Amino acid sequence: MYSVGLDVDTFVSISNENWSEKIMLYAGKILLKDLNANILLESKNQSAGNLSSSNTNLLNCETNRIISDHFTHKKFKSDNDFGYYLAGLIESDGYFGNSKLEIVLHEKDKPLALYLKEYLGYGLIYQIKNKKAIKFVIRKKSALIRVLDLCNGKFVTPYKINQLKNQKWVSAALLLPPLLHISLSNPWLAGFIDADGS
Repeated sequence: MYSVGLDVDTFVSISNENWSEKIMLYAGKILLKDLNANILLESKNQSAGNLSSSNTNLLNCETNRIISDHFTHKKFKSDNDFGYYLAGLIESDGYFGNSKLEIVLHEKDKPLALYLKEYLGYGLIYQIKNKKAIKFVIRKKSALIRVLDLCNGKFVTPYKINQLKNQKWVSAALLLPPLLHISLSNPWLAGFIDADGS
């Protein structure tokens, strides 16, 4: 589990048969309440809620046993899973505007931008001047429609759907409503974290 861009003392609701309904964020720590045991995600030397995979350990609160100290990226086997991941990525740090999609990533995430470009078959990658960030941009209408086909019905909040409603290339009648909950059974949260996690 990861922590991303959420304020201290924020509560996130998650629907999954294996987990209870709350993740409680605290300064530098997250408490995941499992149905059978508590698992603590603990950060060292980080600001409120911002965890880094390089210095984060998952600890079982009952035994203080390290479960994992690193996370790996896997390539997606289906468009459905990739669509959830992409929806999370866009909801975290993406923007639909002026017939384009922009996703801002840390410069160390350039391999992710290249993977997106390869998977979607289109995209431009720009270094943002005077920042340690890159921007993945899609302007081609057919590629934007492909992104919409992959993500439609997979957004958790209404914000990106509202951005899409303002685009000339989108038929608002075809947009599916937001999910309004985060599920651990799909890769949406991994996408959200990859864009805005640290």
